[in-house]
Amino acid sequence: MKIPKNIITIFALVISMTFSFTLQAGEKDIGLEQLTKAINQAKEELEQEKIRISKEEEGLKELVNKLRAERDKLSDSVIDLKISAKRQKESLSDIEKNVNSLKDDAGRKEEILNQVKTLLEGAEGELNGLTRTLPPSSNRQQQIKTLNKLIDNSASNSEELFVEDTKELFKTVLEVVKEGQDIELYSEQVKTESGALEESDIIRIGHIAAAYVSQDVGRIGLKVKSVEGDEGFRWKENIPRNQRKKIMHAFNAVKSHEEGTFAFPVDVTQEIQPQKKSGSSGVFGFLLSGGPVMIPLALVTIAALILIIERLFFFRKERSMHDHLMGDIISLCAEGRHDEAEDICRQHEGPIARTLAACISRRVQGVSAMEDSVQESIMHEIPRLEHFLPAIGVLAAVAPLLGLLGTVTGMINTFHMITIFGSGNPGLMAGGISEALITTAAGLVIAIPVLLAYNYLSTKADGIICDIERYAATVFNALANQNDLNLKSEKEVVQDV
Repeated sequence: MKIPKNIITIFALVISMTFSFTLQAGEKDIGLEQLTKAINQAKEELEQEKIRISKEEEGLKELVNKLRAERDKLSDSVIDLKISAKRQKESLSDIEKNVNSLKDDAGRKEEILNQVKTLLEGAEGELNGLTRTLPPSSNRQQQIKTLNKLIDNSASNSEELFVEDTKELFKTVLEVVKEGQDIELYSEQVKTESGALEESDIIRIGHIAAAYVSQDVGRIGLKVKSVEGDEGFRWKENIPRNQRKKIMHAFNAVKSHEEGTFAFPVDVTQEIQPQKKSGSSGVFGFLLSGGPVMIPLALVTIAALILIIERLFFFRKERSMHDHLMGDIISLCAEGRHDEAEDICRQHEGPIARTLAACISRRVQGVSAMEDSVQESIMHEIPRLEHFLPAIGVLAAVAPLLGLLGTVTGMINTFHMITIFGSGNPGLMAGGISEALITTAAGLVIAIPVLLAYNYLSTKADGIICDIERYAATVFNALANQNDLNLKSEKEVVQDV
């Protein structure tokens, strides 16, 4: 304990005064009372200082006790903290173990989820392809749209979206499965075998078969599998008559809710290959594939055939005379047997015989009359020989122009389809392209033989005219020579007289 400086000063003063008093006790008695007072005062101050020191000591002891208590408390707290830290460390270790375990579980779940996603993606793709090959239904386009959306969403990592897509997938699967158990009759636009869109009534027999009947022209089509095309199937329109009757009976039975059973044609293999458009439905199908322009082309064909056949029969009937018969007529004319020659000409039909008969009949009137008769006969025969030939030539020229018109209308239809549906589906443009190509081909097929027939008939007519002129000139010369001989004979007779 530290002693205050004032106490030390008082003790030093007391000792010095006592020592001074001892030295001078005998000699001087100076300020005893003052000294006594000072000593008493020093004692009082010492007592007070002791009291104060005692109080301070008690305060320090109390402070020390408090500090010790705090130290003990802090020691307990440190121990508690150490225990708590140890427990927290143990808890943290347990938490880390749990976190690692959860991470492992999450990894396994993610792996399983990825496997499930992969399986679902494959299922979505297979179901999408399956719905395209199944017979059409009223919900088919919506199902395909839903599956395409699910396929697009499969790249997302959202668990909520995955759950919703899974529900949507199973809902679509149930719809498709349910469709295989019922018969449905509905109406929608159908892409026909030619590629044109027609509003039609469609009947679906589960997942087995389907057929349509167009509402405008009553065209019937049976669903068969296709190796190409977005729909995965196509419509076969070249159907036997008995199958058409069965399809119409099925339509009527379903419309009238008739009870019982009915027969329906089914392609069991569903693997019939697409047929060529040009010969898939015969002549009638070919005409339909070419569009409305095929009607005037068909009329041109019929008219050209009628005119050509008529001209062929005409030229066969108006056949030329044979050379040996012509030799007989010339011989008779040279011998002066004109009446017999004229009778032979009138017994044979044809422009040559008629011309020669007219020439011989005017032999008495002189050379000029015979020339005029030949020219008149030729002018009379030319219109008969060239009858219908200009019309045949016009038909030969009109046919390719009609084919070109069909090409233009077909391309217009094609661009119309592109405007409505875009160019991503070639099947929708097939109708317009088919119409364009078929009409062009039909126009050329009609024009080429008609033009050849026109040239043949024109050559035939020109040949007959040349034969008329040639044979008429021969007979004319023979008659002219005979007339000269007769004139000479008459002159000789006159001179003799």
